Amino acid sequence: MSSQPSEKTPEIPDALVKNLLRSQGLPLDAHVKVNVTTTRVRLNPDGTRTVLSRINSSSVGRGFASMRRPSKLVAIVISALGFLQLAYGLWAGHSDGLAAPIIRGSDNCQSQRLMTPAIGNELLSTSLSATSAAASCRIEKAIVADPYASSSRSGTTYHVVTLRPDGTRDNTRLTARGAYQFWKRLRPTELIMVQRFVAPGYHLTGKVLALADSAGTAMSRDHPDSGAYPNAVAVVMGALLFAVGMAMFAKARRVTGAT
Repeated sequence: MSSQPSEKTPEIPDALVKNLLRSQGLPLDAHVKVNVTTTRVRLNPDGTRTVLSRINSSSVGRGFASMRRPSKLVAIVISALGFLQLAYGLWAGHSDGLAAPIIRGSDNCQSQRLMTPAIGNELLSTSLSATSAAASCRIEKAIVADPYASSSRSGTTYHVVTLRPDGTRDNTRLTARGAYQFWKRLRPTELIMVQRFVAPGYHLTGKVLALADSAGTAMSRDHPDSGAYPNAVAVVMGALLFAVGMAMFAKARRVTGAT
């Protein structure tokens, strides 16, 4: 069994390299970069040639290198967005913690204050003028616009979109306790009552804490006694974005220092 000798890459003669350097006015010990151009040619039946493609290895290499190299600007933007989201989540959680004792201690914020008459009767008229200016919560009439549900890995969330008398929409997420029974009773254009936190200067200001129809009440996830942590997602996602951005920035600095 005979073994064929392996083919060796032909060496470029030193004389050719020296002539190329001299023609470009470069010293013989200069460091040069070689660009290889690959041309695909089709030989036609009539003997002519048609160029199919031409690729310069230098431009392709630079393009792929820039795609692999992390950008400092992108890393800074991601870190900034993550820091802002993290800061917002922490502030919202702290603000909600300060609002919790106010909600629990205010008579206007108790769910028993939600009043609905019997089916077929008009809801009692309760407006801002009938509510004390110092009250922490306000009971309002609202029209159901769209009760819908959304699903995720953590489970199903029941939403109730309501319309205020001035036309403003509120999208309230119900807490898990008793949410489905209340949600499935609602119908579009139905008139219900909502309990809104109105104490100024808090993250929860203007948020709906509870809803009620003629058969019962439901608590929103923004209520401090709902057992939900609505700001936890913002904190976790902000921390992850900030960490990813800082890792990209560190990698970009190492790559830049190496080059």
